[in-house]
Amino acid sequence: MKLQPNLFLLGLPKCGTSTFFDQLCKHSAIEGTNPKETFQLLDEDSELITLKKHDSWKHVMPHSSDQVSYVLEGSTHTIFQKMAPEYFKRNPEVKGIIVLRDPVKRIYSSFNFTKYNLNSINPIISFDAYVNDLLADADFQYIKNEVSRFVLSHELYYSKYDYVLQSWQSLIKEGRVKIIIFEALIDSPEDIYRDLFNWLAITQEKIWETKAKNTTLQPKKEWLHQLAVIVNKKVYNWRVFQPIKKLYKSNMTKVHHATEEDLKAMNKLRGALNDSIENLNRQFGIDTSYWK
Repeated sequence: MKLQPNLFLLGLPKCGTSTFFDQLCKHSAIEGTNPKETFQLLDEDSELITLKKHDSWKHVMPHSSDQVSYVLEGSTHTIFQKMAPEYFKRNPEVKGIIVLRDPVKRIYSSFNFTKYNLNSINPIISFDAYVNDLLADADFQYIKNEVSRFVLSHELYYSKYDYVLQSWQSLIKEGRVKIIIFEALIDSPEDIYRDLFNWLAITQEKIWETKAKNTTLQPKKEWLHQLAVIVNKKVYNWRVFQPIKKLYKSNMTKVHHATEEDLKAMNKLRGALNDSIENLNRQFGIDTSYWK
């Protein structure tokens, strides 16, 4: 019986990992932890340590862990932790997957998800204002939630993938950590999954037909959205409330689209990240052509 996960979806946040996790768990050889994000490998001094709810793996492991080849865990901030690569080195049977997305679009997605889905940013704050503060290393006091404030204030660092991957470089070279490009996964899922299953030495199964999770939805009525967020926090786990949530999402929200001002702000970010993207290609041989 497996006592801990042996396959980790290491990150990054807002790179489609919730959908990817669900997809992988459809494979007969893979079972996921419950919940997806256990935060078990957070550093003790991490600002996110309050998200860790258990002292051991036993509370999150699936009951059928002895019947599958892999137990998958998906805390997307694991990639940033100092202890995580050391954990891999102590456990040679463990493998990891890192999903990378166009860093500018990833930051844009993170901001809008926090603003609209989590309702943690003052509605008057634009993406352009946030980008200016991010580049100026501001204090972001307009972000209500402490965890969200910490995450959004570190997005520029998170998006310098060449630096983030330094601590994983030896494990990547050993073939124990695999990098997947989000855009390639969307564009050619069959090729990506075939390659992934070969790497994991498991059978080829078609599993990639599903709806994306955690997409950013912009409210049609701001006042109604504020009320919906308050209600959702109180009855989030009530099964009877789930159909109402679906009805609200389908009728009172819309998919967020970038404005002209947003696109200009994204160009500012790209200027700040171009060197990192080029270095990622040179140092790790990662194809970044999707991000041009």
